[in-house]
Amino acid sequence: MRLIRIAVSVLTTVGLTLGVSAAPAAAADEAVRTGVLTGTVRVYDYCGPGVQKRVAGVYDYNMAGKLIFGRPIDGEPNEFHLAFATNDLGAAGAVGLDSAVQVNAGSGPVTLVYWRLSADGDRFTGELTDPHLSEAAAINLFNNQQPLIPCRPEMGTLPMPLALAAGSRISGTPVSFALQAVTTDGMAELDLRFDGS
Repeated sequence: MRLIRIAVSVLTTVGLTLGVSAAPAAAADEAVRTGVLTGTVRVYDYCGPGVQKRVAGVYDYNMAGKLIFGRPIDGEPNEFHLAFATNDLGAAGAVGLDSAVQVNAGSGPVTLVYWRLSADGDRFTGELTDPHLSEAAAINLFNNQQPLIPCRPEMGTLPMPLALAAGSRISGTPVSFALQAVTTDGMAELDLRFDGS
């Protein structure tokens, strides 16, 4: 789990994708599932008539990734800890999720909780309650393809990590999940499903 936190922290802090290409590592007491994240991503821009927001594209999504379930980390109020990342965190379209992280603050360790998760038998549900933008600690991210020049994608694009917004939802089982999410800037909507083995 430390690897994903370091990689996403670098992406968030620097604001650039640095070609980090590793899914999270699991501890001995964690359940790991590898599989494929599929679905649809809808991307918006402000390039319509009168600079109105419009749908810039709807894309089929397909990326390999890793889902990890484990004990809640210290200070995490959830029944379990959840982490997910696509295999190449630096790629356009990469997704990284983490229910909570512990960071070192001047007064000692602080736990930042992102998702409120609950379990009922072998099913779970969750809602992203705080993306922690004010702490500059957003780690639930979608790596969107941003034009270098607004409204001119033919001039080149750059993967840009965007934080997922509060209210994003996840539900599933220990082997699969569905994610409905919007980025905090409202420029991307994700309707994705992970199927693991």
